[in-house]
Amino acid sequence: MSKTIGIRVDEELDQELETLAESMNLKKSQLIKQAFKEWHRTREGIQGQNMMQVDSVLIAAVFEHLSQDEIIAVADSLSSHVASLIRIRQIEENRQEEPIQKFLDNFTRLTSSRHFGWFTKLNYSTDDGIISIYGFHTLNKSYSRYAVELLHQVLQKLYKYKLINDEVTVTDNSFILKLKQ
Repeated sequence: MSKTIGIRVDEELDQELETLAESMNLKKSQLIKQAFKEWHRTREGIQGQNMMQVDSVLIAAVFEHLSQDEIIAVADSLSSHVASLIRIRQIEENRQEEPIQKFLDNFTRLTSSRHFGWFTKLNYSTDDGIISIYGFHTLNKSYSRYAVELLHQVLQKLYKYKLINDEVTVTDNSFILKLKQ
């Protein structure tokens, strides 16, 4: 059973809702319902995982002040945490090791702008035992270095993949890396 509720918005917000709804081919009510569901799912996910939401400008500033060794240390710490969570989930679900493609599918989905928002886009391809990963974000070159290091360390800890050093590119808002077993 559905119910109708009403809200008051100023003209500026109404126009923003109208424009966004049209661009998404939705009614304003559908857009508001979708936005609430996404907000609620994000909030529940953050609270359920003992996390907190941090402004991307703050993260960019933090990474801008880290040395390469500090970036590596942060990536090492988070990659150990990620690897532990995955191993615990496998034990709890009485499963074998997750295939690398399934891990990469889940990781790219969860870190995208539709979920945790680490990256505006993250994708990968495999070819003859080599994994190529590329991503885009809105932060800075230090964050690109961190992303490369994090992905490298997670894949090394879980699947024994090693970074191909001369196959790494980082820019202010993107990165590309290749790994092999």
